Amino acid sequence: MKIFFLILFLIARVSASWAVSLSKAGCPNSCGGVVIPYPFGIGPNCYMNKWFSIKCNKTAKHREPILTAFNVEVFNISLEQGTVHINSSTAIRVRSEDKNATISSRNLGNTPYLSYSSTNNILVAVGCGIVATISDENDQLAAGCVSVCDGEFSKNFDVCSGIGCCQTVIPLRTKKYTVGINNSGASSSFGFALVVDKYWFEQDPLNGDDFAQCACAQGFQGNPYLPQGCEGSYYCSCPPGYHGDARINGTGCFIIKTESHVKAILLGIGTGIGLFFSLMVTWWLYQQIKIRKKLKMKEFFFKRNGGLLLQQQLYTKSTICLEKSKLFTLEELDIASDHFNENRILGRGGQSTVYKGMLSDGTVIAIKRFTLASEGQVKQFINEIVILSQINHRNVTKLLGCCLETEVPLLVYEFIPNGTLSDLIHIRNDQDFSVSWLMRLQIATEIARAILYLHSAASFPIYHGDIKSNNILLDDKYRVKVSDFGISRLNPFEKTHVTTQVKGTFGYLDPEYFRSGRFTEKSDIYSFGVILVELLTGKKPTSAIELEERKSLVEYYLSSMEENRLVHVLDPQVAKEENKEEIMVMANLARRCLNMIGKNRPSIQEVSMELEGIYLLKQALRKY
Repeated sequence: MKIFFLILFLIARVSASWAVSLSKAGCPNSCGGVVIPYPFGIGPNCYMNKWFSIKCNKTAKHREPILTAFNVEVFNISLEQGTVHINSSTAIRVRSEDKNATISSRNLGNTPYLSYSSTNNILVAVGCGIVATISDENDQLAAGCVSVCDGEFSKNFDVCSGIGCCQTVIPLRTKKYTVGINNSGASSSFGFALVVDKYWFEQDPLNGDDFAQCACAQGFQGNPYLPQGCEGSYYCSCPPGYHGDARINGTGCFIIKTESHVKAILLGIGTGIGLFFSLMVTWWLYQQIKIRKKLKMKEFFFKRNGGLLLQQQLYTKSTICLEKSKLFTLEELDIASDHFNENRILGRGGQSTVYKGMLSDGTVIAIKRFTLASEGQVKQFINEIVILSQINHRNVTKLLGCCLETEVPLLVYEFIPNGTLSDLIHIRNDQDFSVSWLMRLQIATEIARAILYLHSAASFPIYHGDIKSNNILLDDKYRVKVSDFGISRLNPFEKTHVTTQVKGTFGYLDPEYFRSGRFTEKSDIYSFGVILVELLTGKKPTSAIELEERKSLVEYYLSSMEENRLVHVLDPQVAKEENKEEIMVMANLARRCLNMIGKNRPSIQEVSMELEGIYLLKQALRKY
């Protein structure tokens, strides 16, 4: 099958009647009847470079010129037309059982050959129901044709018009192509597709207006590629669509970026910029929608959690109240707690989790995050925040503010570094840390001071409702900070909280409150009595498994007091205290606080006075 290459160094208009040899001096002029003009040549030093080397093969019938760079037979070299006519094997065949096939040509990139000639070559497909396509070097579909049949396929046709055979031109400046064939015909169909010389079906003269030419100047003749080959001057020009001087030692020929190319590039740039701005606008709108949705959710939660009521009540209070209370934003607390990192958790309760955090000014805080609360509890919850914002006592944990922008409220407290009283008695006391009698007496006295303040010295009585060693915090000097009073239980005065208290604080719960559902100030006194027993014995209220007859700690303690064997239940650190009178005062006070009948328990004023008297006396004796 014949096919044309376009040569880069193109090509003098010569005639067969020229007297001047077109080959290099001393080199063969032809092979098998094919004229071999320079820059092509047969033998060493007869061609310009390896791409133009011709080998003259001798066969049984005649000699064949072979273009060694591609190992193909050469039919004709036309310097005038700038073409090499070769025998190509780039063809593809399918049978009835085949459906699809492809084959690729040689790549002319990085060679002196500009392209496969789009003027002299065509894509041809033969067969019934054959779809032939040609793709460029980027595998982009460039051209194609369809061959159909009316009945049986006949090989007797003189023109290729679509019946049994179809043809189409190949793209301009094709350096590599891929022929694809799809067989969609009948079971008896067969076919093939290939790129061939257009003479296969056409007999029209070649149109050579799309390739470059070099020629001798007017009045001269010869081969412009040989030294002094024109016996004078010569000129070269590139084909349409290319630019350059068409010389191997010059710029050669390269594609001109025409107006259509520029328009395409500008269109692509404009489309890209437009798409970029469209994406940016879409992203911006999406972000604005997210922000608006987030703000609406914050506003909803703020109103649902009683934020408007809180603001109203705070602004009706004194200036001191306003200075001590703050409405934090969610962003502030989220940053302060490192996005509520699990590693920042200080403790968990039945209704809340406490996180350690740090505000932007360096203040270390504790953030309490509640579980879901019903809407009916919101008003009482806000009232309690307002009450706590007015509390100012050194033995009560300070409430710094709250955040109502979340689904559940967040409370912000001052951070207390030394943990809880429970940890001090039951964990650290067992790890070579001795809790002295004086420290126990100080802690008991300060807890009583805090309860006295809540019951009587505040704006109106505040009943804690959950006095226990886990809710007694200790600062860096082991001073008491009572926490969680009334807050962990959002509505502590309701009877419905009885079961919750049993689950959460069993061992501290007032039996009378458990039976009646009525919480009074004497309920806090009972819980405080349990803490006094903890300080005296060093045991947990629920550690009945270690005690005689499987009694609770309170039962075991009361029976020991009645049987005058208190010494058997005291903590060893307490038992070795020399002043037994002080111990007996606290022990008897604890027994009175644990009376099963609430009205028979002492008031917090009595409790506080007795403990203050012991503590002050102890302090005075230490000075001497």
